[in-house]
Amino acid sequence: MIVDAYLQFKPDEEALNLAYRLGFDTVFYNKLKVLKKYTKSSLLSNIKSLKYDLILGLEKNPSYFTSGLAKIAGQKKVGVLFLFSTLLNSKPIERSKYLRNMRKVTRLCVKYDVPIVLSSGARDIWELRGKSELLALGSIIGLNGKQAKNAISIWPMKYIHKEEIVKVLE
Repeated sequence: MIVDAYLQFKPDEEALNLAYRLGFDTVFYNKLKVLKKYTKSSLLSNIKSLKYDLILGLEKNPSYFTSGLAKIAGQKKVGVLFLFSTLLNSKPIERSKYLRNMRKVTRLCVKYDVPIVLSSGARDIWELRGKSELLALGSIIGLNGKQAKNAISIWPMKYIHKEEIVKVLE
């Protein structure tokens, strides 16, 4: 199942039809627990406490994600979320820095077995991107074909099902 796991707008019927035409089986809005704002010191405590499924924004602060944090995140299965919209809405100079930083973080994630999730991160229907574009982003940042496919299919579904299981148990 191919998934766009992190939309920043509530999709209507037109958006769902477009997502289907772009190759997605389903899209999700507001289903993941994502850590968006953090400091270098709070990142460690948030990873250890398992309050969040994914960390967003590491392309802007790659120095926060050290090999020690990557090792802990890999053990706890706290993933990293990269959004295509971050690149889409940035200036050309920032875009190259973000790509460089994504590669650095990806190297650590692959080394320490930290899950990576790729999503369009669309704020509106015009920012939706197809699965081929997300797979291409994965290869650009250093994922092989299988890892890139897992980043848009297997890992997002594991985090979404994890949240649904927690709701059933409460």
